[in-house]
Amino acid sequence: MHELQTTLQALVVGDDGITIDTITTQAQHCQIAAHCTTSVAACPTCATPSSSVHSRYRRRLADRTVGTTSITLQLTVRRFRCRHHGCPQQIFTERLPTLAAPRQRSTIRLTHAVQTIGLALGGRPGARVAQSLGIPTSHTTMLRRIHHLPIPPITTPTAIGIDEWAWRKRTAYGCIVVDLQTNRVLDLLPDQAQSTIVAWLRQYPSIQIVSRDRGGGFAAAITAALPTATQVVDRWHLIKNYGEALEAALLSKRAVLRAACAPPEAPAAVPLVDPFVGALTRTGRHGPDAPMLEAAIAVRRERHAVLCALHAQIHALRATGADIVTIAKMVATNRSTVYRYLAMDSPLIGFSPYGGPPLTRTRNSSCSNGVRDARVRASCGA
Repeated sequence: MHELQTTLQALVVGDDGITIDTITTQAQHCQIAAHCTTSVAACPTCATPSSSVHSRYRRRLADRTVGTTSITLQLTVRRFRCRHHGCPQQIFTERLPTLAAPRQRSTIRLTHAVQTIGLALGGRPGARVAQSLGIPTSHTTMLRRIHHLPIPPITTPTAIGIDEWAWRKRTAYGCIVVDLQTNRVLDLLPDQAQSTIVAWLRQYPSIQIVSRDRGGGFAAAITAALPTATQVVDRWHLIKNYGEALEAALLSKRAVLRAACAPPEAPAAVPLVDPFVGALTRTGRHGPDAPMLEAAIAVRRERHAVLCALHAQIHALRATGADIVTIAKMVATNRSTVYRYLAMDSPLIGFSPYGGPPLTRTRNSSCSNGVRDARVRASCGA
């Protein structure tokens, strides 16, 4: 027992003015009772040393595991009277700077271990790993320990990236600023107002490169705050805009693509509406689901006929000189649909007797700064 007490004295409490009294071991658990032995403690407010003991109480501290055994420290600490008459804190508790922080129920070692796991894995995954290591904790405790970490000071950034940040999706948006050299978030701005961005950028005149999207709001703010900084388009927005522009160009030439993909013996002009080949299954054979497939083909054929009629009506009205707003009102649709149909040589959706999704645009695809809409308007002659 003396050897165990000596080992735990070195591993758990160390040489910090603490003496172990008793050790109680159970299955996968060890409880250590100890007390402080220092004769003098300094007031945390005025730093005046005092040896006048006021009272004692116990602190229960959870510590890191030793192997598979969890450690709990029952520590008896003292309250002292401050002997400085002008100090507002008349009674204080002795501090344990290397063992536990004030008002904490875990040791500094355990808190550091939880923070390290939380930073690496996050809340719930980190809690699962910690419990497998013998550290009982929850995902909320894991996140709370991370939030207690001090925010490192911002150095002098030279290259930053700025983009939108959703405090609440589709409701409240701000800005996120990232240091491109350290890949660390520098700040989260509360809104996207130009004055807010300008005020933040002027605090760091060392910035030389700013990566942003192709919108005009960020460009105006960066020009006003840092006129000598180089503005570049970030790679994500560049690839996204390129993909959307390529999609718009290919959708407008669908008939040409179909003709180019036709086999050599097939005619050059492939009809938009494929001829009805009978109630076939997807394997090309008649099956018990043939009536259902035939009904689905009929529905798709009717839908395609409506779209063909709408496409022809829009082109006919445009040929008479009607503007976009008038055409949209007459055919009971929106202006973006009119622009899209005018830019295409054939209707947007083709008919396939075998089902499957048609070749359409994605609803969420939108170029920054209206690049796509300007391209479509130019192709329509608007």
